[in-house]
Amino acid sequence: MEHRLAFLARVIVVETAGRSDYAPTRAFYEARGYRAVATIPDFYAPGDDQVAYVKYLTNIAQR
Repeated sequence: MEHRLAFLARVIVVETAGRSDYAPTRAFYEARGYRAVATIPDFYAPGDDQVAYVKYLTNIAQR
């Protein structure tokens, strides 16, 4: 899917919660090359931050 998206977009942005029970979700994104770029404290609720991840795509047509 990311290979196809590379022709349409430069970056994928995903957001998830910062609570400890979301650690597997964050690990999933990190293992696939996503990088945490921002944390918004108390976004969802007190003590529940939002963590934003990005992954930059390469358009193979530009190579």
